[in-house]
Amino acid sequence: MRSAPLILLTLLIAGCAPTPGGGRQASDRRTEPAALLPAEQELEIREALYDALYADREKGNLGRDRIKKAGGPAVPILIQALADEDRLSATASEDSIRETRLRRQKLAILLGEIRDRRAIGPLLERYDGEYFARALEKITGRPLGDRLDAWREWYVDQPPDASPAELDRVIRLFRAQTASERLQTMQDLADAVRLKTRAAELLPDAKDPRIRPIAVRRNAQSLTVADLDRRRIARVLLVEGFQDPEPNVCRYAELVAIQLGPLAVMPLRPLARAGSPEVRRNVLRTLGEIADPRACPELEAALADPAPVLRITAAQALGQIGAASVTAALESRLGQEKDPDVRTAMLGGLAMCGRPDSFQELLDMLGGAGQARSSAQLEEIARKAFSLACQSVFGMRIPPDERAVRDYLSQQGLVLYADRPNSTAKKTICSDPERWKRWWAHGAQEILSPLPSPPPLPSLPGGSP
Repeated sequence: MRSAPLILLTLLIAGCAPTPGGGRQASDRRTEPAALLPAEQELEIREALYDALYADREKGNLGRDRIKKAGGPAVPILIQALADEDRLSATASEDSIRETRLRRQKLAILLGEIRDRRAIGPLLERYDGEYFARALEKITGRPLGDRLDAWREWYVDQPPDASPAELDRVIRLFRAQTASERLQTMQDLADAVRLKTRAAELLPDAKDPRIRPIAVRRNAQSLTVADLDRRRIARVLLVEGFQDPEPNVCRYAELVAIQLGPLAVMPLRPLARAGSPEVRRNVLRTLGEIADPRACPELEAALADPAPVLRITAAQALGQIGAASVTAALESRLGQEKDPDVRTAMLGGLAMCGRPDSFQELLDMLGGAGQARSSAQLEEIARKAFSLACQSVFGMRIPPDERAVRDYLSQQGLVLYADRPNSTAKKTICSDPERWKRWWAHGAQEILSPLPSPPPLPSLPGGSP
């Protein structure tokens, strides 16, 4: 029997092999063009490229015109030159970094003018601002602007090189695995799509304030196209994982979805409306952890579900999203809701959106019969505040580490642990309303209150906005 890692490798190769440029090492290896072109044509293109990058304006323009006239045969040479500039910038001086960046921009412009889809992967992998965005727009016809996250989402959601038949083959291979192999596959995918946040490593080396933003931006986007291809496979297998009969596979599917973030929303939305109550509950909770407003229609529909547990989960998930439109949906259903557990969850969702009246109602319940329900919601509110505080530091929403959350709650005096070093320590939620009020007033309400509505999210091909 084949091992699960080998089967995962089969999945990676069989259904979703990237176009040239998939992965830093693979990209460099696949774009060696010398053996594929006649020597005279290769020499002519390289000479034109040298003029385009290094000559004066008049000669440089002539070089660029010659490259555009060469068209497709010039693309591998341009991609290799882009990879070479990328390696040079890693060890260059501050002045050389600026010169290297200028040459990278010229290469991006040329790739955009030729409009060859082989350039999509390298441009994404070595993305460096608006010139790369304009090139991608010309090649793909997608007006996504200078938003690397949107380009990555497009690449994973609408892969340029994978047909529906190839994606179906990935699903069939996954279903054919044993339970232990499916679990190993999902564990491997969870590890493969883990967020990479290494921007802080460059800060001590970036002394020049003009270079610092460039260095931070380049290092923060450390995902390669190979990483995006793994996300593509993880996204394809996400629905299978949530519906798997093995509970551990389902749990890892949730972790994969949370780490995928917004990329997981579109495949999970249909699953939030159909399926078994247990699957729907897991999906609703996961959509709340991802906190993408595009999941709001499914979550708002679940507020009217006959099953109380789904209404509770939907209310908490909407509170996690915290968009300004969420409060209207929660308020509307709160006026009709009779179940005390669901009402408390809706109050918690409203408080997660920064509503002081809902927060006060939860505090008023601490001394009565609803203390357990109120305490649970207050803890969820504090967890969200901690997650948002981390987001303000790292610039992205990261699933919080449980130990870090526990330390935060303990430091704020909101949760007391009998044995803090032990990960299974018993906890006691603070029942002092005054302590909760101080925590709320000293920054919690401000960080929980929704920001002004952002611009509408772009529509994706073949899907809802």
